[in-house]
Amino acid sequence: PDKTRLCAVNGISPAVMIGNSIMENSVMPDIFDSWEPLRSSFNSIGREEKDDTLISEKTEKNREYKEET
Repeated sequence: PDKTRLCAVNGISPAVMIGNSIMENSVMPDIFDSWEPLRSSFNSIGREEKDDTLISEKTEKNREYKEET
């Protein structure tokens, strides 16, 4: 029901929503598998992490903070 309400707020009828769902799931089920996000150092797909012996003290603290959260 939430998806239907969201579509209704945006002016999309339930029939169009269902049609789009059928199209997405039946006709093109793997379309998103071919989409690759941009590579960046700001996400996990970006550059590889440096070896622990080559990192600065600040980087080490940042990694520890990430592990805690």
